[in-house]
Amino acid sequence: AHEVVAVEDGVISNVGSYSVNLRSGGRIYKYLHLNMKKLAVSIGDTVQAGDTIGYVSNDFGGTPTVLHLHFEITQNNGNGGWDYVPPYTSLVAAYERRENGPGELIDDGDVAIASVPAFVIPEGVEIIE
Repeated sequence: AHEVVAVEDGVISNVGSYSVNLRSGGRIYKYLHLNMKKLAVSIGDTVQAGDTIGYVSNDFGGTPTVLHLHFEITQNNGNGGWDYVPPYTSLVAAYERRENGPGELIDDGDVAIASVPAFVIPEGVEIIE
């Protein structure tokens, strides 16, 4: 099973039939297609970056799909709406921090970056191109 970790410190704000939302500051991190039977969090839980949220699955609310993690980041735009933020670098930096690497944020806190090439792929994580 592929572990799913929190990319930032925050609070679990929603648990759906196959998804979990993590709120942190003005952002919502959405983790979809999780194995809800092995979920490690509940609504209202406070998590730290790198904490286990759950495990990847092929669940889509009762309909099977391929094994994958659908991950979204939305940022409050200050005008009553939400803008999508590119997620890849945030995920890489979160896994790097979990493996005691420097995974860091750019000064304005908008984008997480990984210190490639020092990044080591954690055991059990597969990179599919």
